Amino acid sequence: MQQPSILLVEPDPERRKSLTFGLTAEGYEVVPAVGVAEGRRFADGLGPAVIVIAAELARDEAGDLVPAFAIHGEGRTLLLLGVREEDGAGIQDRALFLPTAGLDPSEVVRRIGLALVGREIGVEPDYLLSGLVGDFSLLSPLDLVRRLHRIQATARVEVRGGAIYLQDGELVAVRSGAARGLKAFGRLARRSDGHFRVAFGRDDHPEREMREELATAVQIAATELLTTVPNPQTRYRVSFGPQLFSDPLTPVQQEILSVLHEGGSIGRVLDASQVPDGQLLSEVQALERRGVLERLEPHPDVVIVTDSTCDLSAELIAEHRIVVVPLTIHFGEETFVDREQLEPNAFYELLARRPEHPYTNPPSPEKFALEFHRRLPRQDIVSIHISSKLSQTFANARLAAEDAQIRELAREIGKPGSLRVVDSGQVSLPLGVQAMLAARMAERGTGVDEIARRLESIGSRMRTLFLVDTLDYLAKGGRIGKARALLGKITGIKPILGVEKGEVVAIDRVRGRRSALERLVELAGRGLEAGRPTLVGIAHARAASRADRLRELIAQRLRIGELHIAEMGPVLGVHAGPGCVGATFFQPADDEAALLEPLDWESAAVSGA
Repeated sequence: MQQPSILLVEPDPERRKSLTFGLTAEGYEVVPAVGVAEGRRFADGLGPAVIVIAAELARDEAGDLVPAFAIHGEGRTLLLLGVREEDGAGIQDRALFLPTAGLDPSEVVRRIGLALVGREIGVEPDYLLSGLVGDFSLLSPLDLVRRLHRIQATARVEVRGGAIYLQDGELVAVRSGAARGLKAFGRLARRSDGHFRVAFGRDDHPEREMREELATAVQIAATELLTTVPNPQTRYRVSFGPQLFSDPLTPVQQEILSVLHEGGSIGRVLDASQVPDGQLLSEVQALERRGVLERLEPHPDVVIVTDSTCDLSAELIAEHRIVVVPLTIHFGEETFVDREQLEPNAFYELLARRPEHPYTNPPSPEKFALEFHRRLPRQDIVSIHISSKLSQTFANARLAAEDAQIRELAREIGKPGSLRVVDSGQVSLPLGVQAMLAARMAERGTGVDEIARRLESIGSRMRTLFLVDTLDYLAKGGRIGKARALLGKITGIKPILGVEKGEVVAIDRVRGRRSALERLVELAGRGLEAGRPTLVGIAHARAASRADRLRELIAQRLRIGELHIAEMGPVLGVHAGPGCVGATFFQPADDEAALLEPLDWESAAVSGA
């Protein structure tokens, strides 16, 4: 890919000279300019480009700067250079901003270069231009690695529970839980969502462990995408009958049986061997067909049902065996099933392209009744959903629970109280967090009545705040008047909204996005104990950089005990629009912490990814 030309608008001659030389040495074509007027003349002759401009110039001519240089996302990227963070106040909402205090010229050049790399590969830089951040729901792991290979990057891709290390675009090492190398790469390739961070340079790189060329590794990992991995807690019974001795066992089969004979789960089998998961599972299936292994599907006494507004990652949903009933999204005459027919990336592309504003519909009572009927003979059910004041979803689930056939089925199996429908009072990841905590309680043997009771307490103690980038989508969805949306756009006011008693309410108003993030964390911190471990969930709509900055601000103020970052799905995106970011905060009481802590197969450590 051809590198973009750079227009450097800098009045200080020494800094203009050092930045020009540094960027030129990195292979960029640099056009230096002394002031805004000269910069405008040069900009008219440039194609798609990056414009680096001193923040003091932008502040002096703020009224003309934005329309004069087509801003980030419109063919050009505008990067403001200031000294301190406050230098960017009020002028940086539609541009990148880099405070240079304490940075030597070479580091300033490196961070500008990082922003350019992000532009090249389609991943946005973080708040201080120290790394790149994104979500696998918008860019798959294999596509990300291919793009880093194309620019011959030396980098570390940090993800939940693992990392990918590259040197000059080639794989050096991969980690995913206990797995290493190609096995770990295949695991990470299966991720369809989840926050990631790219840090450039060789800091903390392990010794080279992989010799395969990237094309070979990608091909092997791509085959793993065809593999369906069972829940890690799935167990097998080993039969010692004649079938065990009918044919010789392969070395891999012997390895599998040695683990399962000791009472191990399939998760333990996968972690105990460096053989790729797909090959291991193929051998397990061969042993099943032969009659040597019998699968014992795990069925906790209580199953958790929720809806697709929960915004939990696919990985967490699978790990916790949560059942998700989808809502539907409508664009004109077209209907899509949330997360099944319309993933976040495709949704936001449609939202930008289609003239009509989409709307959503809840699952019907019949869909809930089908899920309940399917599971009640074997398991009790806790069904937890988006706030009843924001959607008809909860009401439809309750109608299904009160259906005569469902109630009769419960009586037949001797469990008239085996189904509870809970109003979470929340939406998006705060709902997902409650569903996840409910699943942990179920895994530890808690009954439906106790789970429902505790969820009511948890929901009432959750603090949820969010920030929308524009009021336009709330206006299109009929949530606020169009006049108020226009006023917010003209004044640059960013409303901080919250969820209280199940409703979205205005909490505060701040001028400027960066100030709003800081204010959001300040408001959240008022009701929390700084030293107590806090479960934090951050959801965003195509705003990974803002989500990462929010994580950073929260970590400065609170003790994060557990962290989840997720891309906001289509249902919430209809109303909030791209650029929305929000967080939920929950501090478990001492007597419930052990009941709600991560389950054994999860990584309880906060990686920051």
